[in-house]
Amino acid sequence: MGRHREERALLCLLDTLDFATALLGCLKAGVIPIPANTLLTAPEYEFILRDSGARALIVGRRHWLLALFLGLQRSRSARPLA
Repeated sequence: MGRHREERALLCLLDTLDFATALLGCLKAGVIPIPANTLLTAPEYEFILRDSGARALIVGRRHWLLALFLGLQRSRSARPLA
């Protein structure tokens, strides 16, 4: 994700400090954050990703298998939040 303005990122995080950090980071970078319910199924996330045009999926520790299921590749700069 080249962090161009108007790009979108799907946030799949619980309502914690991680969510707030990701949300503010997206806004500061000019990326449109798309918050998603953490109780959705993988096919529902896949639909939201395709429908919204999101180029990134930001997940927490509890949802990392979701990215594997969707076949998303980890970017070189990706790292887990502390």
